[in-house]
Amino acid sequence: MVAASTDSLALTAQTVHNYQEHERTHRREYVPEWYGWQQDLFASGKAFTERLVLAGNRTGKTLPSTYEFALHITGDYPVIWDGIRVYHPGVYWCLGVDNTQVRDVLQLELFGRLEESGFTGGWVHPDEIHGNPVRGQTPGLAKDVYVKHKSGGTTHVSFKTYTQSSTGQASLPMAGSSVDGVLVDEQPPDSIVGQLKTRTMTGRKGLGGFMLYSMTPELGETELVRKFMRDPAPHQKLIGPIAWTQCPHLTPEKQAEFLASYPEHERDMRSQGIPFFGSGRIFGVAEERILTDPFDFAIRPWIRCLRSMDLGIAHPTAIGWLAHDPEVAITYLVRTYRRAGEAAPYHAAAANALWPNTPLVFPPDVDQREKGSGETVMAHYQRAGITNSILFENPDGSRYVEPGIMAMQEAEQTGTFKVFRGQCDEYLEERRGYHRDEKGQIVKKNDDTIDATRYGFQMVATNGTPAERRVRKGINTVPDLGLRRN
Repeated sequence: MVAASTDSLALTAQTVHNYQEHERTHRREYVPEWYGWQQDLFASGKAFTERLVLAGNRTGKTLPSTYEFALHITGDYPVIWDGIRVYHPGVYWCLGVDNTQVRDVLQLELFGRLEESGFTGGWVHPDEIHGNPVRGQTPGLAKDVYVKHKSGGTTHVSFKTYTQSSTGQASLPMAGSSVDGVLVDEQPPDSIVGQLKTRTMTGRKGLGGFMLYSMTPELGETELVRKFMRDPAPHQKLIGPIAWTQCPHLTPEKQAEFLASYPEHERDMRSQGIPFFGSGRIFGVAEERILTDPFDFAIRPWIRCLRSMDLGIAHPTAIGWLAHDPEVAITYLVRTYRRAGEAAPYHAAAANALWPNTPLVFPPDVDQREKGSGETVMAHYQRAGITNSILFENPDGSRYVEPGIMAMQEAEQTGTFKVFRGQCDEYLEERRGYHRDEKGQIVKKNDDTIDATRYGFQMVATNGTPAERRVRKGINTVPDLGLRRN
């Protein structure tokens, strides 16, 4: 009886061991329950040949991108897979910052550790490896790996680093024949993006290869990030920015612990995947500190309100609705709007959709006359229904940019400038990238909503008036305007 019990325990232990070994070496058969944003990444592969996952640290951004690449490398797709499929073996590149990051992140996720006997197994199973990998000079790092494809033939996977492009070797490692897919983990320099795109032009047997980026934007808003965030082409898809709050594996306690370890100016980037410009970033206060929940103005009948507009011809027109509470000396950005390619009547209607009888601050050049008609821009807006308009000026009577920016910076730091949560996305988007160049000059790009806000911020305390409808009990004076967004 004792012997039988011992045999049973030994059999159970062996069964558990076999299961654990199979799970370790056949990881693709034990996929986790993907988050919604990870599922969006997979599904978007059918319609977009370039995708960018922009996410905070520790969100698990590399996990889904390497999983998808393992499917393409092996040609072994799950039945429920609704993303892009590649039915033939091909050539794939995987790029990271340096050899250590490539080995400890990309290679580890895809193939596992590289030991003397071969790979230990990652998303790609050890028994799917064809032959021996070509090893690099860095211990434990492979340069090239060959994988059996389900359709027959062999897929060639090459690992590369960005540092190769900054040491005089860029032409060699980034050269080569047609590439079917490129996986770029962590933020690359803009200088290599064009080279990578060129390699994919004739991939997938002439259909064109695809590119998948996953990164935390530690280099700030580079041209690559700016393109995806502000002006994506039809073939480009942004997933994110993905914040810690969208990742249930990061508990509130863990989030607080991690956040406390970062300098304040890095916290939005680390926790929310929001790009920053380091020392050149103008608004350095963490975004969460300036946000506040919208409230019903009926409970504060003394609040002063106005609207402010920045006019655009070759760039968008933007509007801000601001309120100032003299009781606590706090200014609120209540709502923002930004739209390109529309005529004055459209923007006027947008401005009048909320607080139409409060003052509207125009930029000082609004009274310039147009060539041809000889009519001022102000006249166009007055004819379109704008009344009670005033021209912008700082409290000292000047019209310079710097005094307003400095005042907004100070107000953020002292907690006297707040932004209504969920109502001012255009402003927050521009704020994240608002920066100075190497000479300390403000970079006047993508700042339409910031300019409109600055006009109103400087004038609302002295020129604001009560907003209509605020005395009607139970009516919130910040309704959904029903306006189309960019």
